[in-house]
Amino acid sequence: LNKYDAIILDGRDVEFARIILKKFRGSSDIEFYLKPIFLINAKANEDPLLKELIDGIIVSFDQIPETINDINQISIKIAQLESSTSNSFEVQLFKKVLNFMFTRETNTFTPYPDILSSIGYCYPTVSVNFDTYEEAKVLELMEWAEKENLIWPDFLDRVYLCSNCKNGHLSYREICPNCDSANMRSEDLVHHFPCGYIGAISDFKNNVDTVLHCPKCTKNLRHIGVDYDKPSIINHCQNCNEVFQEYLVKAKCAHCKTDTDVQFLLSKNINVYKL
Repeated sequence: LNKYDAIILDGRDVEFARIILKKFRGSSDIEFYLKPIFLINAKANEDPLLKELIDGIIVSFDQIPETINDINQISIKIAQLESSTSNSFEVQLFKKVLNFMFTRETNTFTPYPDILSSIGYCYPTVSVNFDTYEEAKVLELMEWAEKENLIWPDFLDRVYLCSNCKNGHLSYREICPNCDSANMRSEDLVHHFPCGYIGAISDFKNNVDTVLHCPKCTKNLRHIGVDYDKPSIINHCQNCNEVFQEYLVKAKCAHCKTDTDVQFLLSKNINVYKL
């Protein structure tokens, strides 16, 4: 395809369009990854990869002459690029990304929420160079570029990743501190003021009516804040019958199945970066 000035990509099948676009933009050959690409038959969608990595949308082939000026401008800028190489993976890849940004006259790396990303966000111009589930490497590259003073961060969000595989698809669960089971039942803890008895609200209930009765002094509890209050929550493990107030929170990774205490998850900032 080197002999062609530009590519027109059919956008009716979004998944197909993503695959072909990633093959172009993810290539290491400058003749391919900088090739002007336009979308036709584009469906209305918010796919960030398509929006950021194409050079325009046309409605019909009659509009091809209207793209000539854009194609020429990109070609002029491509001709200004140098072809030096580096032994450093970071330098080589970031130079490739900068080449694309230079030819498209952009200077900002904007992260987009993306359900197909392993961290929930993607930086289209950078993420396209990595395989699926490697977006954590994208963050590492951006952190490297920041330390090299190539880009400047502006905080947007924070994500938590599996400490084992750096994937962000995590299932958070409240679990029993004794047996790690998530099969728990929670109920209010009741404090009866007159006699000082504290117990689960089920201790105060009966099968006859809805009135609460103190199991210690047998008095009725009528007015919350006057007769009693609910200072906390108590939890019952349905697996081991343990009773406790403070449960543990763990995150199970959907990718590698590692179960991690939330305090040991990797915290990563999601920034908008500018050159």
